[in-house]
Amino acid sequence: MKQIRLLQFVMAAAVALCTMLLVVSSSHRHHAVRYRGLMPVPEQFSASAMYEVGEDAEARERYEWTRLHDPATGLIPPDIRRKELEFAKTLPVKDRYIELGKSAATQALTWTKRGPYNVGGRTRAFAIDASNTNTLLAGGVSGGMWRSIDGGTSWSKTTVASSLHSVSCLAQDTRTGKTGTWYYGTGELVGNSSSGGGASYRGDGVFKSTDGGATWNILTATSTGVPQTFDQTFDYVWNVATNPANASQDEVYAATIGGLQRSTDGGASWTTVRGGFPSGSRLTDVAVSSTGVVYYAGSALDVNGATWNATNQGIWRSTDGTTWENITPAGFPASYSRIVIGIAPSDANTAYFFVQGTSGTNGVDQLNSHQLWKLTYVVGTGASWSNRSLNLPNESGLSGNAIIDTQGGYDMVLRVKPDDANFLVLGAINLYRSTDGFASTTNWKRIGGYSGPTTYAGYTNHHSDQHSGMFKPGATTVYYSGNDGGVQITNDVTATTVAWTSLNNGYVTSQFYTVALDHGTNGDASIGGGLQDNGTWQATSASGTDAWTRLFSGDGAYIQFFDGGQYALVSSQQGNTYLLGSTDFAKVDPIRGAGAYYQFINPFVIDPNNNSILYMLCGSAVWRNNNLLGIPRTGGGVNISTSVNWDSLGTTYLNGIF
Repeated sequence: MKQIRLLQFVMAAAVALCTMLLVVSSSHRHHAVRYRGLMPVPEQFSASAMYEVGEDAEARERYEWTRLHDPATGLIPPDIRRKELEFAKTLPVKDRYIELGKSAATQALTWTKRGPYNVGGRTRAFAIDASNTNTLLAGGVSGGMWRSIDGGTSWSKTTVASSLHSVSCLAQDTRTGKTGTWYYGTGELVGNSSSGGGASYRGDGVFKSTDGGATWNILTATSTGVPQTFDQTFDYVWNVATNPANASQDEVYAATIGGLQRSTDGGASWTTVRGGFPSGSRLTDVAVSSTGVVYYAGSALDVNGATWNATNQGIWRSTDGTTWENITPAGFPASYSRIVIGIAPSDANTAYFFVQGTSGTNGVDQLNSHQLWKLTYVVGTGASWSNRSLNLPNESGLSGNAIIDTQGGYDMVLRVKPDDANFLVLGAINLYRSTDGFASTTNWKRIGGYSGPTTYAGYTNHHSDQHSGMFKPGATTVYYSGNDGGVQITNDVTATTVAWTSLNNGYVTSQFYTVALDHGTNGDASIGGGLQDNGTWQATSASGTDAWTRLFSGDGAYIQFFDGGQYALVSSQQGNTYLLGSTDFAKVDPIRGAGAYYQFINPFVIDPNNNSILYMLCGSAVWRNNNLLGIPRTGGGVNISTSVNWDSLGTTYLNGIF
């Protein structure tokens, strides 16, 4: 019976995940600087752990589905979101505590931001103000919209607490006198860390700002007010774009699930001009040239790779937004998913189309996994196409790190240098550049993401999984990159070795799986957490502007401090778990060969009455280590991997979970 209760406790802990901003009670005062002496896992061991696990774009989604589904039916419980909201209404609120005069409880409900100040998270949208290049805007699907007016030295959040904190795309009206107008779309159909099977991260329309991105309001024509229910095309907005050449109308486009929406009155009303909801393409994109030429791309497959006979799929071109020409090239695959568009600023008739191919995954047949097409449009003659697919990056190296990989089309960005129509920046898991538009296999170079094809160590001051980016207006070599690690800048994207600088200075968009305090040290301000794709970090000060320190890499999972801060237990995806001391460390997870026993994120808990006993939930059972502190540790140089002192608790096995 005790083992069954323990299993229930550990599984409950797995449900208690922390996302977006990490906050703590203002009554939790700074006490003492602790954990500074903990030895982080050396980079080569962090990298080797990643090598052992590798990249699995679907592992996170499988993990979410495992947490959320009913084991008896195999389904997400119907109407569960409504039930969650109804339950939330019963929870105590601050105003009620004030009415009751419960001062202590009121204090406990006062929160202050803790960070991490120097760790940015997944950034799906990024843009630079055309009228003031010191003003940057960036946002994430679960992090809201952020703004910097000093070039990224500091940031402020512009999404208010009562608003939808979902940003999937961003565009500015760059016309003279109109640059204060911005639009951002919401909702992400596939890929987000918060989504699982049957529980995607929905949005609810397009937001607009008329004061340079300082404040935002929902465009009522795009919102139904029920983001918990998928009921309209603006629930998932893939991209937004404005027309810089239309002097008489406020023309804006939204590429949504189902097709392309157009407005000529600044978003007050909309017309479907390609596709149609719900019969149109599931994955779409839109781009508008400096001369007002509009390009639209729509997928042929459903989001899960199944056949989908979408209306107006393929690639389309329009000079007025209402009359369209299908310019899909001959030889284009019959089945394809996401397409992203990059127009050359220096030549409005040159554009590139980066395509997630038939399989939706990576493979040795590059032509069927990802494609790149160059369009040269000659007025009076029409579209001329060049297939550059076989010249895409193909490096000898690790699985998922050799041939270009977009994690099923989730990591895709394409930008053309403002003064050179043949200079491309292409983002997948890694970031690449080509000086000849991938016309050859010799003129491209990896410039970000992982540091090289034979390691999962990060490129210096950059991060993997590319989602957004932009050349700085008026500075043709300065490029900003948005990815799962926030925002970075390089002053010379053409350099032999591209050097990056992090702009994550208060850009608090990282996503937490778990957080941990030292419950054995009353009043201590130290805190730690496991972050999505950003490793495990710790803070030793109560200040919200102090830098955090990284202890471990990968997808930061569970963490626990114990023995008065002498030790920390940290983990990453697929069960990689390390015990850290002040001068030594050890790899302590159960047998690595039994990979089927590991979830993407594996909860653990240390016995509060005996810090040498550890329980870990691995797949369908609870495992116990009877002498955690007795495991041999090393001070560096040797990565001790052990499965000693572990046994599974047979009576905790659950059937039908895996």
